[in-house]
Amino acid sequence: MADWLGRTLLLVLSGLATFAVLLSLQSASQVDTAERSVNPPVSAQNDDAADKGGGAGRASDRETQSSGAPGQPSAAPGPAQIHASDQRAPETAIWLRAITYALLALAGFAAAGLLVLLRITALLARIAGR
Repeated sequence: MADWLGRTLLLVLSGLATFAVLLSLQSASQVDTAERSVNPPVSAQNDDAADKGGGAGRASDRETQSSGAPGQPSAAPGPAQIHASDQRAPETAIWLRAITYALLALAGFAAAGLLVLLRITALLARIAGR
């Protein structure tokens, strides 16, 4: 009876751990990596400004942006900045879900391995008792 129970438990643990690995891979593949490219595309407005002013135009833009009036408070973040931080929350949730499934799979495989070691120990004890 115990042998049948051990085999069934091993099958269930291995199946659940494999299912957790598949869910982890599926969750990790849902992350949108289009926004995180090595060379992000440059907008057409930036290209036009660079063509008109050359390199000196970009340098003067940097100077005017960095030098502000000391009494003026800094501007609030624009909608694009807020929108970018809102998109990171679902991405983080997807990664956390993938990591959770991966940890469940590791725990399942570790439990299945422990069950196999217990069965081996029981068989060796039975052989030693003869």
